[in-house]
Amino acid sequence: SPSERNLSTDGPLHPRESREIMSKFSQDLSGFKAVVFDIDGVLSGRTVAMNDRGELIRTTNVHDGYAMRLASRAGIILGIITGGHGDEIRNRFEPIGVKYIYERCHRKAEKLMELCLTAQIEPSEVIYCGDDLIDIPAMRLAGYSVAPSDAAEDVLMVADHVCAVAGGQGVAREVLEEMLRARGEWGIVTDLPTF
Repeated sequence: SPSERNLSTDGPLHPRESREIMSKFSQDLSGFKAVVFDIDGVLSGRTVAMNDRGELIRTTNVHDGYAMRLASRAGIILGIITGGHGDEIRNRFEPIGVKYIYERCHRKAEKLMELCLTAQIEPSEVIYCGDDLIDIPAMRLAGYSVAPSDAAEDVLMVADHVCAVAGGQGVAREVLEEMLRARGEWGIVTDLPTF
């Protein structure tokens, strides 16, 4: 009955709610320490609007934001390595726990190594999420690689996991929810804003 459901704000959901969801990932994600995302085509869709000044207007997924807040609270290191740039990137992602943000990057594997050195982790402890050719070197360097369902064909061939969703439609949520479930840390937290 609804009154018997676990509505705790600090714990995982009832085991029936939390672990019966079968993982579609080929590997247990619980041991990874960091997740790094591209923005355009991963955290936002492949199509980006422009205003009359030529500035990009990106949209992001609120479920991604909530999962990123939960992951950050659980101690998972979050990063962004993007060729894009703009104040909206830091304004959106720093408040939800993304510690490492690298913009205007065209050599993403080098930036991933820099992030690892700064965070004192190994590339093998990182999940990298990318969607286009420029992401492939970083995907190959990382311990596990993820692509949205609408990524470039070459990226789909390289990725260890292809998400059920397209870019901007919950890629971060799919990855981070799986990580937190595997760690027994997925649950209802009522004091976190959803976006």
